[in-house]
Amino acid sequence: MDQHPQYAGSPLDLDDSFRLIRLEPGQRDEPIQIHLVNSCLSLNQHYEALSYTWGNPTTVSQINVVNNGSKFATTMSITANCHSALRRLRCPDRPRTLWVDAICINQSLIQERNHQLGLMTRIYQGASRVLVYLGESDGDSDMVMEWIRELHTPSDFGRGITTSWPSRRAVHRFFSRPWFRRVWVLQEVKFARLTTVICGNQEADWESFSTFQHWTVLRAEYKLPYSVVYTSKKADRQSLTAWLASLSYAQHLAQVLQGARLCEATDPRDKVFAVVPLADSDYKEAKRAGLAQATSNDKNDEIHNFPASRTIDVGANYGHSACRVFTKLALSLLRELGLDDLLSMVHTDARRGIPGLPSWVPDWSVQSLPVKWGMEYSEVHAGFQTREEAQVGSVKPTWRVRDLKGTETTPTEQALHVPAVCVGTITKAGAVCCVDKDFLPIGQWKQLAPQDRNDELSEYTGSPFVSVLFGGRNSLRFEMVVNYIREYNGEVLTDKERKTISRLCWRKEWGDRRSGLKHKMEDEFTFRVVDDDNSSRLERMPLRPIFADKKTFGTLGNHLLDRCDGKRFVVLDTGLMGLTVGSADIGDQVWILENVTRPFVFRKTGMPDVTSKSNTSAFIGPSWIYGAMFGEIWRDVVKEQGEGKTLGELIIV
Repeated sequence: MDQHPQYAGSPLDLDDSFRLIRLEPGQRDEPIQIHLVNSCLSLNQHYEALSYTWGNPTTVSQINVVNNGSKFATTMSITANCHSALRRLRCPDRPRTLWVDAICINQSLIQERNHQLGLMTRIYQGASRVLVYLGESDGDSDMVMEWIRELHTPSDFGRGITTSWPSRRAVHRFFSRPWFRRVWVLQEVKFARLTTVICGNQEADWESFSTFQHWTVLRAEYKLPYSVVYTSKKADRQSLTAWLASLSYAQHLAQVLQGARLCEATDPRDKVFAVVPLADSDYKEAKRAGLAQATSNDKNDEIHNFPASRTIDVGANYGHSACRVFTKLALSLLRELGLDDLLSMVHTDARRGIPGLPSWVPDWSVQSLPVKWGMEYSEVHAGFQTREEAQVGSVKPTWRVRDLKGTETTPTEQALHVPAVCVGTITKAGAVCCVDKDFLPIGQWKQLAPQDRNDELSEYTGSPFVSVLFGGRNSLRFEMVVNYIREYNGEVLTDKERKTISRLCWRKEWGDRRSGLKHKMEDEFTFRVVDDDNSSRLERMPLRPIFADKKTFGTLGNHLLDRCDGKRFVVLDTGLMGLTVGSADIGDQVWILENVTRPFVFRKTGMPDVTSKSNTSAFIGPSWIYGAMFGEIWRDVVKEQGEGKTLGELIIV
């Protein structure tokens, strides 16, 4: 393998060869000197692997490097964080053998990066221990480390925790350290024999963090990073294996990809390259456990469940662009999971960061989750005539893929050709709901709704507008939730509307029949704050805490908040109304795709390489359209000549 002339190490062979460093002993402030040594994984050499964050690549420090075949030392630039880790790990009286990715791999040589990436799993499995360096201590990190260690192995043998509990702010700051957000740590901890976490002068085994993860789940105390949540599952492999047996390989890979979305990577391709080996390992582990279980149960002639075959092959290649890597993966997921699942993984805002990426391809580089929809009252099947057809044939490949342009070395643009029917164009769009800012513009949305579809309530049913907000549910109690939020927003309600929500307040003033409804609802939505100078003022209470105190009614309120967050109310030129993602706008079209359960919003675009431009559109996001969610539109489709809506072909680019 050719070697870049500026790199201090000797060339590697194309087998299981890799490099190690021998960190020479020294005192804290002495210059760092290492020896680069070529080795092979088959030699079973003793070494420890370092897991850390690279940090700012522009802030570098110099170390002295001696190649295994050279008598002269050269210098190498490494990041300041890597330099700090080596100082912390250096022994004062003896050398220490380590594997450090930034030093042991020639990062400027793509061929070597690809080769070493294929060995990454074996490198971490072969290490005697993985050393996680979180950085130096701050004011609270020592207390957090001691507390986590104490939860796992109490110093008083279980009679009570003697270590002081850190504040929630201290715990949040500790788990906000960059290491917990790196996507590569999922591999580095999962494949390790042993893992030791180092923060300043404090150390703790990773089992302590797994215990802490289970402790927080039981108490719902903290929301921990995905790196802790995922890698802690290795302590409960039996239940995990049983769960994996019910999923296909593609389904499990998609779930891990989704979970790792909030992780960070310097190279966007790493969001795929670092995750695929995790799914591979889980699949192999589940299969081994399933075979072992089958062997032990043969005498009972029980039915054995095995994980489905591995069907997606994503080879790591840094010679391919992120656009090509993501598109190739999307095509594989499309084949195995279908359009429903694939499009649910696509971001529906403007934060997509990969140039030229087709709109229907998930952008794994974006560090946020796609917009979620609340639970449906009934399973939607917009692209099917019956719900049974949707359950059986949702992955039926009615689409076809066409290359627009591209060669072997340039990003390939792919277009999806899907049988579909257009149900309307957006002519009215409400403001976007943002629950974090307590902004749920129900009053404005209601004014946009067609008056003939927004009838007065009967005693038992709610309006179609309320059905849109609650995903098909339609009753008086849902209207009460809507009126409650309207009052919270400061709207003036009628006496009839106020009476529907008066009994929801716990204050006695509401029950005074002689004086009527004199109590101000503002008192329900505010709380008094006392400042340092003993002066007091009223502040508005967020919606979430308000609904948290209201039991069943609060459950409905939180369901509405979850369902509307990040979405907007829209009205189509056909008179239909619904909810869609916040990135949708007036002029966008809503289409129902054949054999796809939910309607989607698309935006017309001009593509010179496509012969038919009329239905060429970019994917915007999912929607919920009243009167089109349960096969109503599809029953009117005439595939040949005749009256009614016609089935056409939508080209998604």
